[in-house]
Amino acid sequence: MLRRAVRIQLPRLRGPAAAPTTRLLHTTAQIPASGDPNAPRFPERPSDHDAEEAPPHVSSYAVGATVFLIGGLSYYLYSEYGHVVTDHLPFGARSRLSDSLSEADRRAKEETRRQRRLRAAMVPKSAMTAAEQVNWAWTHPGLYVTGSNLHGLIDPLHPGSGSGLKAAVAGFEGKVLRSAAFATTHAAAVDTDGNVFQWGTGFVGADSPHRPVSTMRDSTIRTLAASNDYIALLDTKSRVRLLPGSAAATTSNDPVSLPFEPRLGWRESVVSLSAGEDHLAVTTTAGNVYTCSLADRGNDRFQLGHGESGTDVKPFVLKRVASDRKFSSAVCGGRHTLLLADDGNVYGCGANDFGQLAMGSYSEGTTTIRDLVPLRKLWKNGYFEPATARAELLAAGAATSYIQIRQGNDLNNKLGQCIPDRRHRLAEPTHPLPLYRSLLEPKQSEDPDFAPRLQAAPRQWVHESSFAQPSNEASTKSTSRSGSKVLVEQAFVAGPEVTAAYLRQV
Repeated sequence: MLRRAVRIQLPRLRGPAAAPTTRLLHTTAQIPASGDPNAPRFPERPSDHDAEEAPPHVSSYAVGATVFLIGGLSYYLYSEYGHVVTDHLPFGARSRLSDSLSEADRRAKEETRRQRRLRAAMVPKSAMTAAEQVNWAWTHPGLYVTGSNLHGLIDPLHPGSGSGLKAAVAGFEGKVLRSAAFATTHAAAVDTDGNVFQWGTGFVGADSPHRPVSTMRDSTIRTLAASNDYIALLDTKSRVRLLPGSAAATTSNDPVSLPFEPRLGWRESVVSLSAGEDHLAVTTTAGNVYTCSLADRGNDRFQLGHGESGTDVKPFVLKRVASDRKFSSAVCGGRHTLLLADDGNVYGCGANDFGQLAMGSYSEGTTTIRDLVPLRKLWKNGYFEPATARAELLAAGAATSYIQIRQGNDLNNKLGQCIPDRRHRLAEPTHPLPLYRSLLEPKQSEDPDFAPRLQAAPRQWVHESSFAQPSNEASTKSTSRSGSKVLVEQAFVAGPEVTAAYLRQV
């Protein structure tokens, strides 16, 4: 009589502390000899080695998920790097693979990849939070510029040192500014004391190291604008004066006041100033716009808005644009001018070589707009409906126009329209996606275009004693700083080759 131990696995208990329990039951069944065929037999327990060789059970869901993941990854790698792989394949395989895709599909994918790379490079990023950026901007006044330093606009001590630089212009550390302006070869800025500083290789006349030079002082100056050869000054007395900005300027070194034709009315004052390559535009409180030519070609494309009669305009004279409408602002591009009417419509004149005035299809008949005409292509149905959409802000580059439009039945949403620059001869306004979105909008993590934005500092009363000073001036100016408050905000200005930010006194 033999005893045989039978191992029984009890059910697993619930809970983290539960562990499998195994008990040995001893049986007294008689195990006959192997030669007795009629004797009862116990089923043999499978060995551990046989249990390990049993095939595991795989869920069909896991198989489907794996196949889907591998397929998606393969498609992404092919769409991104397939054109690189095909360049290294044998001629026959490369030709068969190339024939499978049409030329239009390849171009579309190339354009998509190009735009994705450009947008990824242009997305503003910062290691600081929005609150930290605002606090830093409020306490670190200065002039911070990025772009090309070919003409010493970013680092005048090292002109021609390359492009893509980001630096604070020497001499403006700790200074709160009223305005700044940039042309191609020269720039200017005015501080809260009325000191006007000028720099750039066009101003000094040579590619030599230099520092910003104070050329005049007037506490009434509030706004600057830069053309190819001049710096225009607007003061609180509604005077528009010119300072030479380059060697090509024909005026004297002293500021020259520009006359108005006809003269400003009673209690009429100038509220805005803008400059193109060789012309000026100012807007008054009465809704009038005055334009002025600053060179022989200052009206060669009829950018002054005087129509056919503008061929014999006098240079350095601000002449009123004849119109029965009232305008709230006017901006100058390189060779074109945009005017914003009080009702929200936009008018333009001047060069339209690259569709910057949105005058329909590009053709020889629309390259120059002689008269002041409305930009009908801005609106959905081709005509202006102030009840559903109206323009709010204007801006212009050398051959680009930007219009911020508020549209909708309740006019509660904004839409920016960009009329393409000289790289594309497109006449229709486009609606590009923003580089960043407002924090008030719901965040969509699945949107690849979403990115944290750079936060500009809004208006705020700031103690002068809280402004950071350069280390070499901190000891000398610490006692001179008063405890008074200054109303400041962060402002931005752009030139043909640079973009700048500074803390502006309001």
